Amino acid sequence: MLEQRPPFDVTLAGVGLVEAGAGTGKTWTITALVLRLLLEQELTIGQILVVTYTRAATGELRGRIRNRLIQALAAFGAGTTDDEYLQALLLRHDPEQAAARLRLAIESFDEAAIYTIHSFCQRALAETAFAAGQPFERELLADQQDMLADVARDVWRKLMAMASESWARWLISALGGPEGLVSRVRSHVGRIDALTLAPDEDDPQDAEQAFAAAFATARLLWQADAAKICAWLASAKLHQASYAPEKMQPRIDWLGQLFAGETPLFPLPDIVEFFGLAKITAKRTKTSPQPEHEFFGAVDVLLQTAGRLEAAYENATRRLLHDFLLTARLELAARKRRSGQMAYDDLLADLAHALQGPAGPALAGSLRERYRAALVDEFQDTDPLQLDIFFGIFGQQAHPLIFVGDPKQAIYGFRGADVFAYLTARQQADARYALLENRRSVPPLLTAVNALFARPNPFLLDDLPFEPARAATMERKLCRIDDGLSPLTLWSMSKPGDEKSFTKEAALGLAATAVATDIARLLALAATGRATLGAGKGGARDDARRLGGGDIAVLVRKHHQGEVVKNALARRGIASVTLGGGSVWHSAEAEEIERWLLAVAAPSRAGLVRAALATVLLGADAGELAAWADSDPAWSARQGSFHDDLLLFRERGFM
Repeated sequence: MLEQRPPFDVTLAGVGLVEAGAGTGKTWTITALVLRLLLEQELTIGQILVVTYTRAATGELRGRIRNRLIQALAAFGAGTTDDEYLQALLLRHDPEQAAARLRLAIESFDEAAIYTIHSFCQRALAETAFAAGQPFERELLADQQDMLADVARDVWRKLMAMASESWARWLISALGGPEGLVSRVRSHVGRIDALTLAPDEDDPQDAEQAFAAAFATARLLWQADAAKICAWLASAKLHQASYAPEKMQPRIDWLGQLFAGETPLFPLPDIVEFFGLAKITAKRTKTSPQPEHEFFGAVDVLLQTAGRLEAAYENATRRLLHDFLLTARLELAARKRRSGQMAYDDLLADLAHALQGPAGPALAGSLRERYRAALVDEFQDTDPLQLDIFFGIFGQQAHPLIFVGDPKQAIYGFRGADVFAYLTARQQADARYALLENRRSVPPLLTAVNALFARPNPFLLDDLPFEPARAATMERKLCRIDDGLSPLTLWSMSKPGDEKSFTKEAALGLAATAVATDIARLLALAATGRATLGAGKGGARDDARRLGGGDIAVLVRKHHQGEVVKNALARRGIASVTLGGGSVWHSAEAEEIERWLLAVAAPSRAGLVRAALATVLLGADAGELAAWADSDPAWSARQGSFHDDLLLFRERGFM
């Protein structure tokens, strides 16, 4: 069990790992460590590398660090402060020297090395291009998905040209097309730790031949004795739940169609199983005769070879995806090299390769000379490639390398995290520290969350325990809801009794309705003063205000789920806004601009001009459109305006 450790306990040498959950003061700790590096190690602000994983986090860190420097300078200038951490710094450092260093850091803050991981790699490669063996200038691609889609289309065309009919049918069913190839490998293209598959145990070609032979045998037996086979089934007194005449006749008709053609159909329809010896034997009654026709045994062989072929195709599909991943990496690299481009993932891969190459020691030494300390935020999102970069530069030196992350979030592989890379870093760290006091959540919620994870191996890994959080002693702005419910509530969903099937979309609708209904309930409680947000412990209840819609957030995985919730709230008269995903090309504004551009491109086409004029962007209503249509001069003026825009576009460009 780890213990809460303050920033002064963190050793500013070697590799340190600060494990911290959400709301425990990770950013505050990073700013505190920056102050220590400036004052204790006497570094400049540009010598302290601070790395995080998103641009938004970079902006927040930059602002928080600068504000902390200003607060520290004010404390040293006044000689006193109410801030406990700054008070401890005052006792450790000479005021004049510390103030001078802080003032220099603030004045030169434009040199602060606070980057995303990709920005750091880009700068490292650009500033040391010669040592890293990299081109001096390359265009950075924000998205290489179009290029990957082109590679997938080329591979798919060759694949379909060479595939057998059953293999092609299987691939279309399993992957759909080149889009399926892209979707299955997209998140792995930038990773270099893919494993090489062992050779296939079953050759699909052998399995195809065995299946075709079994199909031909069963087909000949059916064509020779179909009437006799059907007569035996009708008189065999099998269990009627499975072999009732009204159920069997459609199956017999379908089997006749199946065996009418010479080409075997794969995958086999489920009805074929009802004609197999194993199924019939299992469904015989005591008075049912033993099936003697060899057709029933031939169907069992057909089913067995179909299962073998399915397994072979599944293995072949995995092999195909593996080979496509390797092909895509090579082809993408070649295309980007020819066009002088690179993607974000290339930044990490190129720096890692450069550090491992002949010039690696010189490159790492150059970066260590530039950056004398490194703080890596959100380290739970790391992967083996990023780990190699940081250890390759700082891992074996006296320069401090401090990782800050939440081990519980290291399991989020869907966003690129690699829990095993995190555990590797933990094992190689010289010292581990913990931030366990949560300043964001109220004690009852923390108690509930701790209880939820209080079980052996909650993350299914022996090396990744759950460290219970505890509430920090502090004044809190409390949310009080007088409804008697627990601070953490889990809802379960069951299929409605009158529903024969329960689809994902139906479940989404029910979930959105439940969420909207509960939000409406909370706002109704707020209207009566039973849901408030305000003064903390010891504060007067009169200081609180009523809970409002802006105090409530709904988290969803996908953008369209947020739209469903938003619509459910709108049906209850509750306004809401959505933040996050969605393409600007699918917005109403994009459609309006497209209509206007189409009219500019072809001003002689009256229909396009009318459509553009009717947009909210240009604002014409039905009455104005009708009046212009009845007046040739007025309509000519409208078209002339679009024609002028076209000339302007041709002569001087879009902007």
